Amino acid sequence: MDVYAKTQRLKGKYGHQMDPEKPPGIAARGLYAFKDNQSKTRILAFKSKVGWVLTHGFKDKKEDEFPPTEILRADEDRKWFKQYEDAAVAAQEKTQVANREGKK
Repeated sequence: MDVYAKTQRLKGKYGHQMDPEKPPGIAARGLYAFKDNQSKTRILAFKSKVGWVLTHGFKDKKEDEFPPTEILRADEDRKWFKQYEDAAVAAQEKTQVANREGKK
């Protein structure tokens, strides 16, 4: 599913569209931000092999800046998730190979 379709699902569920942004302060870390203009909430997220992973949300009074503590928290969540995501994918592939060999 592409980004547009996902944001349309969010729009339908929450009543307004939240488009992903990739601000310069977080782009290098592979993070995205969803901004809700109505409540002034920012939600940090990243893409994974299974889709979008939302790390956490926070209210920010400054429109163009992200607090370093929030970026660090999302980056640590992303690293933790990626570590276990790769292990799960490897285990799944190993099981599929074993199943194929067992059927031969």
